[in-house]
Amino acid sequence: MPAKVMSEDEDQNKTDEEMNEQASDSDAAELPADDSSDKKPEISAGDDEDVKEEAPPSEEKVFSSDSITLGDSYEILADTPLEKYDKGPIKAFVAKAAGNSREPLFAVVCEDRLVSRRHTASTYQGFINPSIPPLMKYGVVDWKPENKQKFVYVFKDIMGEPLMQPQDNPARGMKPEKVIEAVIHPITSVLQDFRDKDFIHGNINPTNLFDGGNKELHRTVLGECLSTPSGVLQPTIYEPIERAMCDPLGKGKGTQADDLYSFGVSVAVLIRSTNPVEGLEKHDIIRKRMEIGSFGAILGSDRFSGPVLEFLRGVLNDDPSERWDLDHLLAWIEGRRLSSKSANSGKKAQRPIIFNGEKYLRPQFLAMDLEQSITEAVQIIQDGTMKTWLSRSVEDNMVFKRTEEALATAKEMGSSGPYKDRLASFVSCALDPKAPIRYKTKSYTADGFGSALAYAIAQKEDVNPMVEMITQGIILHWARNTESPIDVSSLINKFDTCRNFMRQDKIGFGIERCLYKLNPEAPCYSDKLKGYYISNPEDMVFAYEDMCLKKKAPATFIDRHVAAFLLEKDSKAIETYLTEISSEKQQEKILGNIKTLATLQRRSNLGPLPGIAEAFLGLLPAVYKTYHDKKVRADIEKNMKRFAIAGDLVKMAGLLDNKDYSKTDFSNFKKCVAEFMKLEQQRSTLAERLEDKDKFGKEIGQDVAAFFACIVSAIITVSIFYAFYSGGGGGY
Repeated sequence: MPAKVMSEDEDQNKTDEEMNEQASDSDAAELPADDSSDKKPEISAGDDEDVKEEAPPSEEKVFSSDSITLGDSYEILADTPLEKYDKGPIKAFVAKAAGNSREPLFAVVCEDRLVSRRHTASTYQGFINPSIPPLMKYGVVDWKPENKQKFVYVFKDIMGEPLMQPQDNPARGMKPEKVIEAVIHPITSVLQDFRDKDFIHGNINPTNLFDGGNKELHRTVLGECLSTPSGVLQPTIYEPIERAMCDPLGKGKGTQADDLYSFGVSVAVLIRSTNPVEGLEKHDIIRKRMEIGSFGAILGSDRFSGPVLEFLRGVLNDDPSERWDLDHLLAWIEGRRLSSKSANSGKKAQRPIIFNGEKYLRPQFLAMDLEQSITEAVQIIQDGTMKTWLSRSVEDNMVFKRTEEALATAKEMGSSGPYKDRLASFVSCALDPKAPIRYKTKSYTADGFGSALAYAIAQKEDVNPMVEMITQGIILHWARNTESPIDVSSLINKFDTCRNFMRQDKIGFGIERCLYKLNPEAPCYSDKLKGYYISNPEDMVFAYEDMCLKKKAPATFIDRHVAAFLLEKDSKAIETYLTEISSEKQQEKILGNIKTLATLQRRSNLGPLPGIAEAFLGLLPAVYKTYHDKKVRADIEKNMKRFAIAGDLVKMAGLLDNKDYSKTDFSNFKKCVAEFMKLEQQRSTLAERLEDKDKFGKEIGQDVAAFFACIVSAIITVSIFYAFYSGGGGGY
């Protein structure tokens, strides 16, 4: 079967060096390496009946049978990479359209562990702007180099060469006038289009800005952003301070203000001649920006004047309320002069607090480092050292009040479990409410948690800290106390629901259910479906059909991941059968599996599924044994084979769930049991009497003699009466 092409409504061997090659040495994004090395069997997915993208006009097919094709429209040349368009683990390749089209195209091949933004692809496809590459098509292909399915995007290639390579010195020294004309003006028009459709790019930096194929740089083109979650590959320095504090995988969707900030840093990097943060680690870059402001930390000793200075001061302001928005930028482009205030870096304490051998004058810096020594952090919190410092040296009533409330909340939740880590996390939030969630070295925003969880599960990493962040109320506490600009109201409801999921251990709940609740774009990560890209229930059924046709059917089809995935995507198809699926009895488990897949076949009109049906035939003897009547068993088995040949799971499930069969079989079984019990009682009576054979023989003889004597007496009596009344006694 050809691979399915996806629309908006449908739903590894990489190293650290590859994951970070987009970033500069001083501010590289830090993603874990992919240590998977399993090769996947060759696969294919079913045809997509709900594809929304229109294929190009009908043309003669030119693709060979072993080509990597997206539908019937595009071929991806896996042997022709385009390294200049690579972004860490996301690789680009030359693509071509069907027919004789010579239109330049390229494809980006996604990684399952970095969930691509396919739900926003249709929005992107609607943009018509010469400064972004048009999206031609997107969907799933059979990626033959790795023998697995992968999600790909095909773009028209209008990009040219990047303005900066990852290994380049991030200080290009370009003329400000040139940057204003060729970079600021065209990218501003892109950001304006994005704002109109509430679209976030999340990956604006000079390595993702291109010259449009013209070395004179008349118009900059902004590279793609759909292949990874927002901000995952964005180097630290291009993010506002609050997002820069997050782990790369946990930054969340972001806002248009974040895109504008990244754009401002990109312009600064292009025009500055030195890199003032060269050699600094991520932690030190953030502290420097918090200490002197991002404008000073990014531009250093470089001095600019005129319009570009005004632009940089406006967009690099660390105070979101004072930072320029797009309307300010548009007004600046039109020639209006705008003033901008310097951001307030926050109160400094009069005297430092000593923690982990260092002196701290700012609560925000202390909040960043509390996780470095949990034992000492708990000590200074509980013995009053921190409260004394906040009240006497910092003199910030709001910070003091928040810290007291955090301590009280942590105590109310009890001292069981990871109390110390919970306390440190709560207090960290109180000291810096604009910062992300911090817990056991993890640092996420609430809306970035789903992407981080998907990566951890895909990589089979330890998810216990993330489980605790849900069960211990870490995320809910942050969401209720944060000053982050993201909308947390809907997130509070989601995480409250997830907390309830974690209280249930049965199949379909737990951390697996949380994953698909918090990250709807995540494919199904079940080991049973390894090598397939599953974005919706129909994909899942077709994948199982493909496996079964290749004689690689699983022992059962529904595990914890599959159940959780289906409950989020199509709960009506499975929730009725959860009790059977989770049963310890094999026959009930099989019945739950076949009923679920049959429901999907019927609800989605998937057509015949002979492979799955045949696989179930091998499992059904365990179910047949539940019927008592051999004739009923034979009848069911005969019909099952007939339905399996037709690939009709609905009729197979219906027959197994036939109430008449079950009722008749049970009724006959009850009759047989009653008859058996009667005979058994008689047997038992005879056995007891046979224990005394002499007595038993005499009693039986007496009984028999008496019986025959009665019969003879009856015959004689009847004969006398008959003779008397028939005239035999006439002589008297």
